[in-house]
Formats: sequence, structure tokens, C-alpha cells
Amino acid sequence: MQQLLAIPWHHGHPLQATQLQYRDPWGRWQNSGAAGAAASGYGMWSGSLSSAQYWTYGAASSDAVSKHWKVQGMQDTTGYSYGCGLQVTIKAPLMMVAVPQYDGKACENTRARTFDLRGSNASLDACRSACSARPSCIMFSGVWDNWCIGCNKPMNLVNNASSSAVAFAKQTTTTTTTATSTQSVTMTSTLSMTSTLTTTQAWPCQAGYYTLPRDGGTFSQYNDENANRGNCQSDYAAGVWSSKVTWSKLQIVYNSLRVNASDHTFAQLVAGSKMLLLGEARDCFGSGSKRGKFVIDLRGTPFAVAGTSGCSVVGPAGTVISESCSQWTVYGWEAAANLMCTDSNQLCTMSCGGSSGGCNLASGYLQLSVLHAALFAEQCGQFTSTMTSTQTATMTSTLTTTPTWTASMTSTWGLTSTVTTIYVTTTTTSTQTATIMSTWSGTSTLAAIHVTTTTTSTRTATMTSAASTVSVASTLTTTHVTAQ
Repeated sequence: MQQLLAIPWHHGHPLQATQLQYRDPWGRWQNSGAAGAAASGYGMWSGSLSSAQYWTYGAASSDAVSKHWKVQGMQDTTGYSYGCGLQVTIKAPLMMVAVPQYDGKACENTRARTFDLRGSNASLDACRSACSARPSCIMFSGVWDNWCIGCNKPMNLVNNASSSAVAFAKQTTTTTTTATSTQSVTMTSTLSMTSTLTTTQAWPCQAGYYTLPRDGGTFSQYNDENANRGNCQSDYAAGVWSSKVTWSKLQIVYNSLRVNASDHTFAQLVAGSKMLLLGEARDCFGSGSKRGKFVIDLRGTPFAVAGTSGCSVVGPAGTVISESCSQWTVYGWEAAANLMCTDSNQLCTMSCGGSSGGCNLASGYLQLSVLHAALFAEQCGQFTSTMTSTQTATMTSTLTTTPTWTASMTSTWGLTSTVTTIYVTTTTTSTQTATIMSTWSGTSTLAAIHVTTTTTSTRTATMTSAASTVSVASTLTTTHVTAQ
């Protein structure tokens, strides 16, 4: 029993009483040891004043454990029993659980005994209540309705006289309670930042590959018309003559402006079975045929194909030739070819073929030239500029404090739980965000080309209040204005 409140009718009938009693395991009414006292409050009647007198009892003694309780001699001070009921707060005893490993055992000696019940007083319920009522009792064993004995230590004596005795113990419990709360406050602070910005420009010429503006516009292609014959027949069956390959990026060595014709890192086989070389075409249609085709499309880039803008080759009938046409070799039986470049040599188309003829790059690479120097400097020139700016920002932030506390309560064969450890952890996080717009200016020089760089910087500042630490992260949007 933790608390009992006797509730009055109203302020005109103050309550009082004598003893709070309980019935022990042997059926006898005993004084609980709880002291009674008056307390003020409103009675149950709607017109009651706040001075109505309650009668209260605090916690009963630890030995007072029972299902049956009564208040002895409760009445109001006028001599009437105008009470309106009782409000009771109880604490349930710890559960008694079977412990089969101690069945057939008894206390090691008589000094270890906490109670001894016999006959009809030794029911299972009575034995449980007797052990629960005694803090020193941790377990008991017995033959119900015959006898039961409680012990203050684990039982280790084998009871040869009563091998059928069954053992129970107070349950050991561990309870952990965790609670958190969140508090928010708004605060304003001023943050001053000085930072240095270093930018490096190198696109779309990244990692030695140039991204072509027209994806799929550059390709190499064979033609399979009339190829199912003679020496061409086996390649026709294997799908070689129907092959077509496209490029989305070219591998360029920028200091020599050479394109690796055999690199297929960003090439795609879209038809047939053979990964053709860049700038390669072929057919097997017949003498002087030019049905194979390749296209090199550099429009929108700073580059052009080096060399002449056109040439033609026609091999005599019945002969094998190997002749030059600009950067290409025209080869094979009764071979022929025609090269035509337009748009200042940025768009080149070559048609090649024969009875088994074609064309490919004589040196294994395509030689380029720079057509637009300013665009080349902007896209492929490496430069670094360093700029410094100082800004001050006023920021409003929300401070969130989350205290977490954990109470661990453990009772081992005891009637009540004891708080053994309390852990308290408080985590405080403050996040502040400010947007700072600033203009940075700097001038970098690449060879004889002057590049003026204007950068707009959007910056986010984060302040962690707990450690008084300021960290700054920058998000940069860069616009390059280039003048030759």
C-alpha cells in the first residue's frame, strides 16, 4: 500500500480515522504502521469549499503485503459517517516465479529460514504472500497444504525427506527508463568570414577526351551490298560488312592535336559485328564503288580536320591499289574514294569502296588544327585564379537542446526496486545558415590570351554553438567572360 485517501462529503463534515489495517497470510488483521493525517481539499459535494478535510495514510510498512485492507473507525468529527469513498494507490509485489533447479532443496540451516508454515496455512498463495512480505526472503520451497519454508539465501541443502518439494523465488527485474525533451530558442549572431577562392577551368577537355556537341554525328560505316560473294563472303556471313560505329567523345592529345583512331572508350557499335576505326570505310560492291562511308563532325568545337578539303582516287580495273588522299590511304581491289570537307574543314565526309576496297587513316590518328583560338582557350586552356573576399553576415538560428536521461533500476530477489545508476546526457545543436552574395574578380593569363573571370559566390555558413566552432562551406556558380 502506497497511499490511501478518505474522501469527505464537504467542508461541514471533516473526516478522521484511527488505523489502516491489513489481513496477514494467517487471516489476522494487523496494523499497517501507516500514520494517518488530515489534509485539505474540495469534497465531493458540488458546493464544497476547499477547506474540506480529507484523511490520508502514507506508505504502509514493507511487511504489510496483502489483498485485504480496511480503515478502522473512520467517521467525521460531527459523529456521522459522511465519507464519500476511498482512493487507493498500491504497489504490486514482485512476482514469484518457479525455479525448478531448486526443487527438492531446503535452506542450509535454521538460521537461514525466514518463515515456516504448516498444514492448511501452507497453501501456495499463503507461502507466496509470506515470502513477499519479508524483504529478507528470496525464495521458498514446500509441499502445498502440508508445509513451506522461506530462505534468505539460495537453497543448497538436498531435502531427502521431501524430494517432491517445489521451489519459488522472487523475480529479478531490471528496468531502464529513458526520456528526452526538446527545447527551442531563437538567437541572433554575427559571423565574419574571410576566405580564399581558387578556381581551375578545364572543360569539356577533361581527362584527354573532348565531348562532341553532336552525339552520333561522327561515325564509320561499311556497306554490305553485293558482298555475299568471293573473298567477301565469309565476312558477309559474320556481319562485318554491315558494321557501323559512332563516337560521342574523341581522345585528343592536346599538345599535338592528334586523335587516337583506335580508341573506343566512348564509341558504340550500332550495327554489325566489327568495331571500326575512326575515319574508316569499305565496301565490296564492285569496281570503282564508293558505298562505304565515314563522317567526322567537329562543328561547335574549336577544332578542324587538318589538310586539304577534298580529294579523289579511282583505281584501274583489275588492279590492287594503295594511294594517298589527304590523311587517308585508299586501298584494295579496284578501290576508289572521294573526300569532301565543308564548314572550314569541320565537317568531313569520305566515301570508299571497290570490289574489295576501302580507306583508313594512314598514320593511325586524325590530325586536327585549332580553328577558333578563343574557344579553345576557354574550353581547353588550363588556368588558375586566386581571389580573396571578406563578408559579414547576420544570422538567425534555432537552438535545439535535447537532454536525455536514463535510470536503471534493478532488484534481485527484493521487494522494492532501487535506482542504482542514473545517466544524464545533454546534446545541444545549433545550426545557423546565412546566404552571402559577393562578386569576386581576378585576371588570369594563358599564353597570349587574357581571360577575365567574374564569379558569383553563394555561401552557406554553419555555426555549432556547443564547441564555439565556425565552419564555412561555399557553393560556387562561375561565369567566364573571355576576351582575346
